[in-house]
Amino acid sequence: MEMRPGMLWTINRYVEVTIALTVFTFYIVVTLQTHTAFHEKGAKLQRRAAWPILLLWRAVKIVVLYMRPLH
Repeated sequence: MEMRPGMLWTINRYVEVTIALTVFTFYIVVTLQTHTAFHEKGAKLQRRAAWPILLLWRAVKIVVLYMRPLH
């Protein structure tokens, strides 16, 4: 495809849409799998759908745990 000035789609927009669709597809695939490293085996759909939040929550807990001063 030839890129010309004034085209509706620019390369920047193409990259943005490609990244967004890739992230969305990854989210859907992980959510619909019954067991992955991101959630427990046999977890309900609501819990699987919340995997990004739960993953971030676990990461924050680990960071806080390791940031505590040793006495």
